[in-house]
Amino acid sequence: MPTFNLVTAERPIVVAHTRRHFDVVAHRHDNVELVVITAGGGEHVTRDGAWSVARGDVFVIPVGVEHSYRRSAGLALINIGYDLARSGLPESRLIRLPGYHALAHLEPRLRARHEFASHLRLSGAQLDAVLDLIDRLEGELAARAPGHDLAATAALTQILIACARSYAAADTPSAQALMRLAEVLGWLDANCTRPVRLDALARRAGMSKSTLGRLFRRCLDRSPVDHVLDLRLRHACERLAGDEPIADVARSAGFRDANYFARLFRARYGCSPRVWRARLQSA
Repeated sequence: MPTFNLVTAERPIVVAHTRRHFDVVAHRHDNVELVVITAGGGEHVTRDGAWSVARGDVFVIPVGVEHSYRRSAGLALINIGYDLARSGLPESRLIRLPGYHALAHLEPRLRARHEFASHLRLSGAQLDAVLDLIDRLEGELAARAPGHDLAATAALTQILIACARSYAAADTPSAQALMRLAEVLGWLDANCTRPVRLDALARRAGMSKSTLGRLFRRCLDRSPVDHVLDLRLRHACERLAGDEPIADVARSAGFRDANYFARLFRARYGCSPRVWRARLQSA
């Protein structure tokens, strides 16, 4: 399986135009791709299925996903390849936007089940606005003036925010369902240390507890309860960098029982909270 990498260590953000897209054999990338269809049509093919694409369609291809294009009819597109680790994108802040979470993370995982129905399709005005932002990004990458790397990261961030806002405004039932799940995930990220009830989460998502549980497993490979515990443990890891008592760290992370916290921590990270702290302090 060929691997076509758009980015390099020196160029963690790359824009590639394909103005007359011929059929392309299956391949994959070691970077994330944001694809914007600018003209024509065709089929985008992955191992999970094949879906028609047309002007205004926007979708994310995660790292390592095998894909190809076929039945191209005047298909033109823009690929924005980026390395999340090297590009400087504020992913931890972007993911707080439900539209970004849905576009970049949830839709790719549910693409086959939804038969591409929950992807983003921009209106003419929305597409023009995104293309203007892409022009700005390309200008920074081409000029390579002082600070171009920061400016390119800012321009790509603006593109992703514009797409996230458009996704949030989409009115298709499948996109709205992903938005509800993304909103729940964002709420949990901000409130994971508080008491969390599954029935309250289901009401917030506008779906039954069983449906919410199935969505979590499909999208995150874990249950809502396991997701909350993981968020709390990550919160505790951050607090262990300080010097507050471990029992207080456990309580601040939402664990009432310090012994239960220690057992979960060891199972997740392979060491006790005390050893984790010692490693942080000696680093």
